[in-house]
Amino acid sequence: IRTERDARTADRRILTDPFTYRDVLTRRSYLNTRGVRLSEESTSYRLDGRIEVVSGAERFHLSDDQEGRGFTDVASLPMGKRLAQRASRLLKRGGKLRDPMPTILSPRATAAIIERISMCFTAACVAEGRTFIHAVDALSDKIHLLDDGSILGGMATWSFDERGVPPVPLVLLGGGNISGRFLSPEEAREVDTRPTGHCRGELTGPTNLILRRGTRSINAVMTEFGDRCFWVDDITEFV
Repeated sequence: IRTERDARTADRRILTDPFTYRDVLTRRSYLNTRGVRLSEESTSYRLDGRIEVVSGAERFHLSDDQEGRGFTDVASLPMGKRLAQRASRLLKRGGKLRDPMPTILSPRATAAIIERISMCFTAACVAEGRTFIHAVDALSDKIHLLDDGSILGGMATWSFDERGVPPVPLVLLGGGNISGRFLSPEEAREVDTRPTGHCRGELTGPTNLILRRGTRSINAVMTEFGDRCFWVDDITEFV
C-alpha cells in the first residue's frame, strides 16, 4: 500500500493500478534409477506494480517488479518512487533528433537485452553460429558476461538442474567473444566433458546472469556527452 501511495502522490499525472505482492515456497526433488535422491527448498518474494501516466493527450503505462530471496529485497526498495521518476523523465520534452548522439541504456533495458541473448549459448547455437553474436567483432571487447547458478541469493540459484547436475559457473562472453556454452549430459558426453547444470526439461538455458560492471556511474559517463543524449528506458519487444 505504501509503495502504491508513493507512486500516486509523487505526481498528479500518475494513476495506479493495484500493486500486488506474493511469496512462493518451492520444493524441488530429483530421483533416478541409480539411487540418487536430491531435494531442496527455496522461497521467493515478489512485488509488481503498474501505473498509467496521463498528461493532456499523452497517455502511457509503465510497470516494474522487484523480486528477491528475502522479504527485505522487495520491502526496502522504493519501487513506487522509482516508477514516478521514470514517468517524469519520459514526460520531459526533448529536442528533435537531427544528428547522431550518444545512447544510454537504462539497467532495465540492458537486462532485457542480456536475457534475450543468453539463449544464444546453447550447444547447438554455438556449434552452428546462427545468431548475430557469433559474428566477428559483433560485440564490444568490454562486454564480460557470466552465468552462475550457485551464487548465494540469486533468483535462479539451484543446487541441481532437472537432470540432477550441479551448476557450473560459466564465462559466456569474455572480452566480447564467446567463451562458454550450456551443455546437457548428452552434449557433454559428445565432447568428453562434464555437463554444466543448465537443463530445464528438454532444453538448456541460463541461470543467474552477471554482466561485469564498469567503474563509472551513469552520471559520470553523461558528463562526457554534453547536454544531450538518447535515453532508453525499457525494451519490451524484440523482432
